[in-house]
Amino acid sequence: MTNIRVRLLAVLVVLSGSLTVAGVPPATAATPPDSLWFDGAPLTVRDGRFTDGRGREIVLRGYNVSGETKLEENGGLPFASAADARRSATALRALGGGNAVRFLLSWAHAEPVRGQVDTAYLAAATEQIRAFLDAGIRVYPDFHQDLHSRYLFHADSWYTGDGAPKWAVEAGSYPKESCGLCLFWGHKVVYPYMSREPPVISSIRDSV
Repeated sequence: MTNIRVRLLAVLVVLSGSLTVAGVPPATAATPPDSLWFDGAPLTVRDGRFTDGRGREIVLRGYNVSGETKLEENGGLPFASAADARRSATALRALGGGNAVRFLLSWAHAEPVRGQVDTAYLAAATEQIRAFLDAGIRVYPDFHQDLHSRYLFHADSWYTGDGAPKWAVEAGSYPKESCGLCLFWGHKVVYPYMSREPPVISSIRDSV
């Protein structure tokens, strides 16, 4: 799985052209008025810490950009459009002071058929990533998964997952509805007084 994700990420970078993923924003992007001293500097990882060119430790103010990636409404993308991503990036920078995001991507949408990369999906993801870079926000792409895949669960299941495409699940012969973590994780957060189903412990935290 690791090799597949690396290959898909490589295609994403190629599609992006001059786009710098997880690095310095493109030269064409205007410098945000609230820029910090390290915003224009490339960062490296040293002893588990982000550092600048002088070895000084950098602390990023990051956000998790998942949006609808885990669902199907936007075809495995966090935002409905590049314009939607641009509005969100602008607000995140202006209202929250964000300068880094973890941007979720979907393997199921990037490679819906084994060995066939959906370049249209990756191109759309690239445009949404560009919106954040143009706002002065560093982007760290993440081919994400929760509970491995939605295809482990029936359509009317209490739970759902995201990540692996249908063909990968079928090739693995995984048992349906079998999940040791389901009691502690799920998209469907419910309350006992709103449902006749047994109460379930749920969390809105992302698994990483």
